[in-house]
Amino acid sequence: MPATAAAGTPWPATSRRSRRRAGGASRGATLLSPFDSFLWHRERVVRLFGYDYRIEVYVPAGKRTFGYYTLPVFVDGQLVGRADTKLHRAERRLELRHVHLEPWFAVGEAPRAVSWGAVTLERGLAGLAEAAWSLAAFTGAERMDVGRVTPGSARAAVRKAIDAAAGAAPAPERLAAEPGYATRPTPPG
Repeated sequence: MPATAAAGTPWPATSRRSRRRAGGASRGATLLSPFDSFLWHRERVVRLFGYDYRIEVYVPAGKRTFGYYTLPVFVDGQLVGRADTKLHRAERRLELRHVHLEPWFAVGEAPRAVSWGAVTLERGLAGLAEAAWSLAAFTGAERMDVGRVTPGSARAAVRKAIDAAAGAAPAPERLAAEPGYATRPTPPG
């Protein structure tokens, strides 16, 4: 890339001034799919976010660190943790089997790798809860259970955030009425 590109002439989006104008890091919370293109280049994710991620579907159960199908938790431009989720369809219940908070986040420090700002523990847990209830609504779950939390000292705070967000979560029937939402046809019999 030519030196003038970074200064903002041909590609203004790459200039520091336009990044400042845009307001910094993204805002919002989501659970990322293990196959999200954001995670494709693992070395880059480690370098930029200090977040080492790999899907453990093919890892024998006894050797898994985080869980079978762990979803990265992305809040306000930071990867703050991961959640191993399981849907119990017949019970209409989403289980957070293991919530793992990144060490820097769990102790309230700034992230080690990126420099666009820290996410407070309160905001990060609220984002986790918001994203988990969004997944619950999408899958038709009406209840949510929290299993293991790492570090264990954060379990009560995670549970409190999940409970606090329960009333704000979109009900499955409200979500189904939104344009673009597809529901599975009910099987006959």
